[in-house]
Amino acid sequence: MIKLFNSPTSTSMSAHAALEEIGCDYESRWVDISIPLEQRDPEFQALTPHGAVPVLVDDDGTVVFEGTAVLLYLADRFPSAQLGPAVGDPKRGDFLKWLAYMTNTHQIAMQIYFMPDRFTTSASGHDDITAKGIERLDESWRLIDATCAAPGPYLLGETFSVCDLHLQMLTLWHRDSAAMRARYPHVKRCAELVEQRPAVQRIMKDHGPDWDAHYPDFPGPP
Repeated sequence: MIKLFNSPTSTSMSAHAALEEIGCDYESRWVDISIPLEQRDPEFQALTPHGAVPVLVDDDGTVVFEGTAVLLYLADRFPSAQLGPAVGDPKRGDFLKWLAYMTNTHQIAMQIYFMPDRFTTSASGHDDITAKGIERLDESWRLIDATCAAPGPYLLGETFSVCDLHLQMLTLWHRDSAAMRARYPHVKRCAELVEQRPAVQRIMKDHGPDWDAHYPDFPGPP
């Protein structure tokens, strides 16, 4: 049985949703990422070098970490679920591009906002770095919004994929998700379509949109 090491309202949410979309047997193992790595599940510690979720362990023992890698792996592992274009499909390039963009560009902008200490050795620079994070997030959401607008409604046009699961997850990483979505109407439409899917509704009870419930002392971006 596939095993997913998972944590609420984290990058593992889109992988969790993908497994529900696939409909295969799997076990979700919850990891408390608020505690130090050395205090976490020993099995989990042995699987990942940096202690981040998600980590997926397949039936044959294959271990995959990093959220984008897990999504790509699942889309290719279960082609009948139609969660991503196959190699050779004309849309494959856009599929890879947007998955990589959301991880390598959009999530970095979020890190700049959330974790300014990672980008400077001086605490006096934190406010300026946070402001730059907000600016870069807006630029990124505008690009994603334009892509969902034409032809839309998904990142790959009319084709739903794990890209959209990941997009919907990212919209929840804002303190006021509704206000953020209102600023980017085509992102809002895509996220709401994703949230109408039964598989996503099943996992939302574990991940949910309630940032304060999971991270009461950790401010999300506006």
